[in-house]
Amino acid sequence: MRHKPAPTPPANREQTLLRRARRCVRKGEDRKALVALREACLSAGNDARLWVLYGAHCWRARKVDEALHAMRQGLWFRERSRDERRARVVRALIAQIESGTSGELRAA
Repeated sequence: MRHKPAPTPPANREQTLLRRARRCVRKGEDRKALVALREACLSAGNDARLWVLYGAHCWRARKVDEALHAMRQGLWFRERSRDERRARVVRALIAQIESGTSGELRAA
């Protein structure tokens, strides 16, 4: 008699949305990826990593205002958790967006 493998626990909503966004990026469906990331950010609320990731995707899609908003939100959460090293990187990304540097975002 074979045993069935134990069912895997359902992933949390943010992880599911993040996987969806990554899949959309691979398929070239950038708009759908942005929607999934935005939903993940709003669902997670205080996950700085998601906000910065969303900001980077917005920047690549040339949505500068939305990118700045998301990056500043991520920065606020990094500062709140006293993660100064990562906050410094997010500040550098914000400065790069504000300066209008073309190309990919690069962490300091």
